[in-house]
Amino acid sequence: MKSLVLALAVALVATAAPAAELLLGAGHSRYGSDRGRDSAVISAELRGAPFAQFAGAGVSAAVAADLHGRGDAFVGIGLAARWALGADWFIDTSVLPGLYSASGSANDLGGNFQFRSALALGRRFDGVGAVSLAVVHKSNAGIDSFNPGMNALLLRWHREF
Repeated sequence: MKSLVLALAVALVATAAPAAELLLGAGHSRYGSDRGRDSAVISAELRGAPFAQFAGAGVSAAVAADLHGRGDAFVGIGLAARWALGADWFIDTSVLPGLYSASGSANDLGGNFQFRSALALGRRFDGVGAVSLAVVHKSNAGIDSFNPGMNALLLRWHREF
């Protein structure tokens, strides 16, 4: 757990200067193995200002930390993209490689190096920020022989700076 805290501190320092948005989420996680112990999950993500455009989306650096009710934790850093759907709605995605720490063998995902991918639909509100509903998946992408994966559904609140 100490290594995850240190990695999060380094990642936050690396992205804090150009920070443009904070996302806070809560939801439920479901593990892909029979022995997995599902739980509540909370998530915090910090994104920088978009530095590029790709296929109509603004692309930015992102860092995230997820804490699960059973004690599992993840911290990752990578890229996020957002497509505007008119003035108020948007589609949001991210891919964050990072470190995962299982609370025990039941929620082992096959190794400490995992990829966290997310896909969300969101809506902006004047003066309040935005909310989104995100589907999140963690997996080692077959790098390790054991790869049960984990899925989560999160309701997220967004605050732009």
